[in-house]
Amino acid sequence: MKKKLEVNNEWLRFKERLFKKGCKLPPMQSVEMKRAFFGGFGQAIHLMHTKVNDMTEDEAVKAIDELYKEVETFWNRQIHYQIKPDLN
Repeated sequence: MKKKLEVNNEWLRFKERLFKKGCKLPPMQSVEMKRAFFGGFGQAIHLMHTKVNDMTEDEAVKAIDELYKEVETFWNRQIHYQIKPDLN
């Protein structure tokens, strides 16, 4: 049986990739980060239901690829600039 998809599992994987083993966040920072993660994840799912769902398959593949590249670019900049805020 395949493992059920859960946002919380993705949060845990994200947190594991982002922070070194043994790194403890202040409790309130962890709560706020989880809220932001779930909010962003929810917004992405909403986008899939309201916009991508109405596209042709080719348009949807292109749109998702562009979104992926945008996120990848954002994180590459964050890493490059030592987590310097990019608020644009």
